[in-house]
Amino acid sequence: MFKKNTSTKQSHSNKPSKKIIQEVNWDDVIREEAQFFALSGRSGRFAYMALLAFWGMIIRGAVSIDILPLLHVGALLACISIILITQRRCRDFHCKGTFFVLVGSLDEMIYNWSLYAEEHNLSTSISLDIPAIKWISTLGACVYLFLLLFPGKKDRTFTSTSPLLKHPIAYFGIWYILYLGGFYCLFGKII
Repeated sequence: MFKKNTSTKQSHSNKPSKKIIQEVNWDDVIREEAQFFALSGRSGRFAYMALLAFWGMIIRGAVSIDILPLLHVGALLACISIILITQRRCRDFHCKGTFFVLVGSLDEMIYNWSLYAEEHNLSTSISLDIPAIKWISTLGACVYLFLLLFPGKKDRTFTSTSPLLKHPIAYFGIWYILYLGGFYCLFGKII
């Protein structure tokens, strides 16, 4: 239990004013914020940043050990958790987040492909010289920075969901098929 104690100020009559003690239960904070695969609720900036860093390290590790099934499963799990936390972060702003979900999905797909090509020194058609790739990557970076830097409204009653995530299994299934199809077209192999 962490206690935050404010200083006691003395008034002219030498009577101490009241001390304000604020207790923070870190177990509740971690339990609330570190939900990787939950669609309900909202998420703060810290949870969003921690999740992006966590999956970035996992995907980098999966690419470097060069086990393709592990890379594909890691990419799917990363996409699911990043898109779900993006949706929860959008709730903190009181928006449905359809634009953020679409940009995040495309950026996650392109990130995984380009990371694999970079790690294995492959020259494929997916390079940062293609204008569409540049725009999606730049837009994705702007979306992530926006969601990281700006504080939310702290209102827990907003429960709207993007129409894309009304059926999350179908959405992530389609994303995974597009991801594997694109991987095969770019690199000529899946496994």
